[in-house]
Amino acid sequence: SGGVFHLLAEKILSQGGAVYGAAFDESFEVCHCRVDNIDDLEKLQGSKYVQSRIGEVFRDVKAQLATGKLILFSGTPCQCEGLVSYLGKPYKNLYVVDFICHGVPSPRIYRDYLKFKEDKLGKKIAMVNLRDKSAGGWRKHVDSITYSDGSTEVETTYVDLFYSNLALRESCETCKYTNIN
Repeated sequence: SGGVFHLLAEKILSQGGAVYGAAFDESFEVCHCRVDNIDDLEKLQGSKYVQSRIGEVFRDVKAQLATGKLILFSGTPCQCEGLVSYLGKPYKNLYVVDFICHGVPSPRIYRDYLKFKEDKLGKKIAMVNLRDKSAGGWRKHVDSITYSDGSTEVETTYVDLFYSNLALRESCETCKYTNIN
Protein backbone atom coordinates (compact mmCIF):
# COMPACT_ATOMS: atom_id res chain seq x y z
CA SER A 1 0.00 0.00 0.00
CA GLY A 2 1.04 3.60 -0.50
CA GLY A 3 1.56 4.15 3.22
CA VAL A 4 4.20 1.44 3.40
CA PHE A 5 5.88 2.68 0.22
CA HIS A 6 6.17 6.19 1.69
CA LEU A 7 7.82 4.89 4.87
CA LEU A 8 10.29 2.76 2.92
CA ALA A 9 11.09 5.63 0.56
CA GLU A 10 11.62 8.09 3.42
CA LYS A 11 14.09 5.69 5.04
CA ILE A 12 16.06 5.21 1.81
CA LEU A 13 16.13 8.96 1.09
CA SER A 14 17.17 9.81 4.66
CA GLN A 15 20.24 7.61 4.12
CA GLY A 16 21.24 9.43 0.93
CA GLY A 17 19.66 6.89 -1.38
CA ALA A 18 17.41 7.21 -4.40
CA VAL A 19 13.86 5.99 -5.03
CA TYR A 20 12.47 4.92 -8.41
CA GLY A 21 8.76 4.69 -9.11
CA ALA A 22 5.90 5.64 -11.40
CA ALA A 23 4.92 9.30 -11.78
CA PHE A 24 2.77 11.41 -14.05
CA ASP A 25 4.77 13.53 -16.49
CA GLU A 26 3.65 16.96 -17.74
CA SER A 27 1.24 15.30 -20.23
CA PHE A 28 -0.18 12.98 -17.52
CA GLU A 29 1.51 9.99 -19.12
CA VAL A 30 2.91 7.56 -16.57
CA CYS A 31 6.64 6.97 -16.57
CA HIS A 32 9.24 5.74 -14.13
CA CYS A 33 11.66 8.26 -12.70
CA ARG A 34 14.16 8.76 -9.89
CA VAL A 35 13.59 10.84 -6.77
CA ASP A 36 16.58 11.94 -4.72
CA ASN A 37 14.90 14.00 -2.00
CA ILE A 38 11.86 13.87 0.23
CA ASP A 39 10.32 16.99 -1.34
CA ASP A 40 9.87 15.15 -4.67
CA LEU A 41 8.54 11.90 -3.18
CA GLU A 42 4.91 12.99 -3.57
CA LYS A 43 5.06 12.56 -7.36
CA LEU A 44 5.66 8.80 -6.93
CA GLN A 45 2.63 8.38 -4.70
CA GLY A 46 -0.90 7.64 -5.77
CA SER A 47 -2.43 4.94 -7.94
CA LYS A 48 -1.70 5.03 -11.66
CA TYR A 49 -3.71 2.09 -13.16
CA VAL A 50 -1.70 2.08 -16.37
CA GLN A 51 1.60 0.50 -17.43
CA SER A 52 4.39 2.99 -16.88
CA ARG A 53 7.11 3.72 -19.40
CA ILE A 54 10.45 2.48 -18.01
CA GLY A 55 12.72 4.25 -20.51
CA GLU A 56 16.35 4.29 -19.31
CA VAL A 57 15.51 3.65 -15.65
CA PHE A 58 17.02 0.15 -15.46
CA ARG A 59 20.30 1.49 -16.84
CA ASP A 60 20.22 4.36 -14.35
CA VAL A 61 19.50 2.01 -11.42
CA LYS A 62 22.47 -0.15 -12.41
CA ALA A 63 24.76 2.89 -12.62
CA GLN A 64 23.60 4.15 -9.22
CA LEU A 65 24.05 0.72 -7.65
CA ALA A 66 27.61 0.55 -9.00
CA THR A 67 28.45 3.70 -7.02
CA GLY A 68 27.21 2.01 -3.83
CA LYS A 69 24.12 4.19 -3.54
CA LEU A 70 21.15 2.74 -1.64
CA ILE A 71 18.24 2.19 -4.06
CA LEU A 72 14.51 1.50 -3.68
CA PHE A 73 12.68 0.46 -6.86
CA SER A 74 8.89 0.22 -6.92
CA GLY A 75 6.80 -1.07 -9.80
CA THR A 76 4.48 -3.76 -11.08
CA PRO A 77 5.69 -7.29 -10.30
CA CYS A 78 6.76 -7.82 -13.92
CA GLN A 79 8.73 -4.55 -13.90
CA CYS A 80 10.45 -5.59 -10.67
CA GLU A 81 11.31 -8.98 -12.15
CA GLY A 82 12.53 -7.21 -15.30
CA LEU A 83 14.90 -5.06 -13.26
CA VAL A 84 16.25 -8.02 -11.28
CA SER A 85 16.80 -9.98 -14.53
CA TYR A 86 18.44 -6.98 -16.19
CA LEU A 87 20.87 -6.54 -13.30
CA GLY A 88 21.90 -10.19 -13.50
CA LYS A 89 23.13 -10.40 -9.91
CA PRO A 90 21.92 -9.46 -6.42
CA TYR A 91 22.88 -6.12 -4.87
CA LYS A 92 22.92 -5.56 -1.10
CA ASN A 93 22.09 -1.88 -1.66
CA LEU A 94 18.93 -2.61 -3.70
CA TYR A 95 15.41 -2.92 -2.33
CA VAL A 96 12.64 -3.90 -4.74
CA VAL A 97 8.98 -3.53 -3.83
CA ASP A 98 5.96 -4.48 -5.89
CA PHE A 99 2.23 -4.82 -5.20
CA ILE A 100 -0.54 -7.32 -5.83
CA CYS A 101 -1.20 -6.82 -9.52
CA HIS A 102 -4.56 -7.11 -11.23
CA GLY A 103 -2.97 -6.35 -14.60
CA VAL A 104 -2.71 -2.95 -16.25
CA PRO A 105 -4.34 -1.21 -19.19
CA SER A 106 -2.11 -0.14 -22.04
CA PRO A 107 -0.82 3.42 -22.15
CA ARG A 108 -2.69 3.89 -25.45
CA ILE A 109 -6.10 3.21 -23.90
CA TYR A 110 -5.25 5.60 -21.06
CA ARG A 111 -4.09 8.31 -23.52
CA ASP A 112 -7.23 7.83 -25.60
CA TYR A 113 -9.36 8.18 -22.45
CA LEU A 114 -7.68 11.48 -21.52
CA LYS A 115 -8.00 12.79 -25.08
CA PHE A 116 -11.69 11.82 -25.12
CA LYS A 117 -12.25 13.75 -21.86
CA GLU A 118 -10.50 16.86 -23.20
CA ASP A 119 -12.31 16.73 -26.55
CA LYS A 120 -15.71 16.08 -24.96
CA LEU A 121 -15.50 19.14 -22.68
CA GLY A 122 -13.20 21.28 -24.82
CA LYS A 123 -10.89 21.83 -21.84
CA LYS A 124 -7.25 20.98 -21.13
CA ILE A 125 -6.53 18.60 -18.27
CA ALA A 126 -4.63 20.11 -15.34
CA MET A 127 -4.57 17.11 -12.96
CA VAL A 128 -5.51 13.43 -12.94
CA ASN A 129 -6.30 11.38 -9.82
CA LEU A 130 -7.03 7.73 -10.60
CA ARG A 131 -7.96 6.90 -7.01
CA ASP A 132 -9.72 9.93 -5.61
CA LYS A 133 -10.64 9.20 -2.00
CA SER A 134 -12.50 12.49 -1.51
CA ALA A 135 -15.72 10.88 -2.78
CA GLY A 136 -16.16 7.94 -0.42
CA GLY A 137 -12.69 7.14 0.91
CA TRP A 138 -11.35 3.66 0.25
CA ARG A 139 -14.82 2.14 -0.13
CA LYS A 140 -15.80 3.95 -3.31
CA HIS A 141 -13.20 3.86 -6.07
CA VAL A 142 -13.55 6.85 -8.38
CA ASP A 143 -11.23 8.82 -10.60
CA SER A 144 -11.22 12.58 -10.97
CA ILE A 145 -9.95 14.97 -13.57
CA THR A 146 -9.33 18.63 -12.84
CA TYR A 147 -9.35 20.92 -15.85
CA SER A 148 -7.42 24.09 -16.57
CA ASP A 149 -10.48 26.22 -15.72
CA GLY A 150 -10.51 24.75 -12.18
CA SER A 151 -13.54 22.50 -12.68
CA THR A 152 -13.32 18.87 -11.56
CA GLU A 153 -15.14 15.85 -12.91
CA VAL A 154 -15.49 12.80 -10.65
CA GLU A 155 -16.60 9.54 -12.24
CA THR A 156 -15.91 5.83 -12.63
CA THR A 157 -15.52 5.43 -16.41
CA TYR A 158 -11.80 4.59 -16.44
CA VAL A 159 -11.92 2.58 -13.24
CA ASP A 160 -14.90 0.58 -14.53
CA LEU A 161 -12.94 -0.17 -17.69
CA PHE A 162 -9.99 -1.28 -15.53
CA TYR A 163 -12.03 -3.60 -13.30
CA SER A 164 -13.96 -5.07 -16.24
CA ASN A 165 -10.63 -6.41 -17.61
CA LEU A 166 -11.61 -5.12 -21.06
CA ALA A 167 -8.67 -2.71 -21.14
CA LEU A 168 -5.96 -4.97 -19.73
CA ARG A 169 -2.94 -5.70 -21.85
CA GLU A 170 -2.97 -9.10 -23.54
CA SER A 171 0.25 -10.02 -21.76
CA CYS A 172 -1.47 -9.49 -18.39
CA GLU A 173 -3.98 -12.25 -19.17
CA THR A 174 -1.26 -14.90 -19.02
CA CYS A 175 1.16 -13.17 -16.64
CA LYS A 176 2.30 -15.28 -13.70
CA TYR A 177 2.34 -12.14 -11.52
CA THR A 178 -1.35 -11.20 -11.77
CA ASN A 179 -2.32 -13.18 -8.68
CA ILE A 180 -1.58 -13.10 -4.97
CA ASN A 181 1.17 -15.73 -5.20
